[in-house]
Amino acid sequence: MVVIANHLKQKNYPKGILFPISNLQDNYISYDTDGFPWRLIPFIPNSKTLSKIKNSNQAFLAAQTFSEFYAYTWDINPIAIEPSIPNFLDFQKRIDDYELALQNATINRREIAAKEIHFINKHIQLPNNFISLLKSGSLPTRIIHADPKLSNILFDTLERQTLAVIDLDTIMPGTILYDYGDMIRSYTNNYKEDHINAENIFNPSIFDAVTQGFLYHIKDKLTSTELENLTYAAQVVVYTQALRFLTDYLNNDVYYSIEYPNQNLNRTINQIHLLQELLAL
Repeated sequence: MVVIANHLKQKNYPKGILFPISNLQDNYISYDTDGFPWRLIPFIPNSKTLSKIKNSNQAFLAAQTFSEFYAYTWDINPIAIEPSIPNFLDFQKRIDDYELALQNATINRREIAAKEIHFINKHIQLPNNFISLLKSGSLPTRIIHADPKLSNILFDTLERQTLAVIDLDTIMPGTILYDYGDMIRSYTNNYKEDHINAENIFNPSIFDAVTQGFLYHIKDKLTSTELENLTYAAQVVVYTQALRFLTDYLNNDVYYSIEYPNQNLNRTINQIHLLQELLAL
């Protein structure tokens, strides 16, 4: 986080920078008497976060904000950044984890999720080419945010402009197409993540707006392989999220918090419906 903040400051990044504030011992983390870590970061006044995209203009603005962030961090050597979450972008491991969960799941859960398991198994090879592109280096390793959801942007109180990209702790080296895919996944979904209605789940105008915003500052920096695989990346990211929700359901809901039984299964269904729309593009 400090490396990123320092770089943004040196580059005269035009938006707010969450530069951590050191304590009296010049450390960025302080521990309370119970051993819990705390960190102090600047407060950005007259700002707010949003949880749901309202229109295509807002989607464009959000994606453009991340695009600008990538442009200003483009020349950071990815080797200088440690992965914030080990194996987070290991798509093969997600598949392996799913297959192990399926093997160990209770008969009852396998039966309840039979339709979703069938769909996931039918498309199990969808990420294969993406994995190959990563292994071959055809998709370069870049600095990515890794959690480019709408709520990780600070808007002004009138929601007309963006003030800062936040939650920099998730930043890691990886393919920038992951961030694009996750923006498509989270921005184009017309419903909440556990809504199981397939009708009108996908918003094509927001898809176009996100794509335009994402490319706004970095189109000329991307390789032809990256540009050619934008939609495919979105498909892989959505498939992988469906896979993760189903894996957790089969594992008896040990990772994602749930508010009611079968919520992770409903999340899986939601992502499958979204993926079906993306596969039709």
